[in-house]
Amino acid sequence: KKHQCSRSAPDLMGVCRFLSYHIDFDDYGTLLTAATGIETSGEDILRAAERAFNLTRLFNLREGFCRDHDQAPARVFDDPVPDGPNKGITVSRADFTSLLEEFYRISGWDTTGTPLEASLIELGLEDLVQDVRDWRARASAQVRHSGGGACNGR
Repeated sequence: KKHQCSRSAPDLMGVCRFLSYHIDFDDYGTLLTAATGIETSGEDILRAAERAFNLTRLFNLREGFCRDHDQAPARVFDDPVPDGPNKGITVSRADFTSLLEEFYRISGWDTTGTPLEASLIELGLEDLVQDVRDWRARASAQVRHSGGGACNGR
């Protein structure tokens, strides 16, 4: 989770991502404090990135994106790596599914890839909790009426 947030934090600040390989987020906080006069720590920046990551996920869910779309290309499962230290390796679908579920858990999401209400509240996004409840209700009703998958109704 921290890696995910640390990769998007420079984008939020409008700075070159390559700087993050040379300075830490406390340094970014110091720079942002100097530029804005608003006391900002590295943790504040990573928290903002986590909020943005969850907002992006919520936007995508609203637009119909769901767990079914969180997949690697077929070649990852079917085509062995042709050379190098990982020559012959593929990823099993079971391992991928297990890792995806672990990613969801670490991200504070449910098994469908939807942020948990507690996660939204913790991130200060409580205004979106009712929207998530509404999406779940529509998705559940759509699945019952159409026999479709989890992506329907979002």
